[in-house]
Amino acid sequence: MLAEQLKGITTTDTQDAPEPVKMDGSWASLVMLVLWRFGGIVIATAFLAYAWNDSNETHKRQTERLISILEARSASDSELARALNQLSDVVAQLKKEAEVAHTKLAK
Repeated sequence: MLAEQLKGITTTDTQDAPEPVKMDGSWASLVMLVLWRFGGIVIATAFLAYAWNDSNETHKRQTERLISILEARSASDSELARALNQLSDVVAQLKKEAEVAHTKLAK
């Protein structure tokens, strides 16, 4: 049935061809007709698909890079918080020692 439908396809548009083109019913002729009629659309669609895929891959790499930067920043902030806590403890200890020394000197 499909082969008979393909054989019945003819192009009569004089902008496409100067005279009608008769299909022989093969898949190759159907592919050629589609490329002949819609080649520009096929090329544009292929380009857009490539650009879309490239954009998605670039976005994926940037997101992975951002996540690794945020993980490093989080580790750095944790280390800084730990160091500040230790510093606070040392300052508190120095304050106590200074108060004790001041009390002993005042007596």
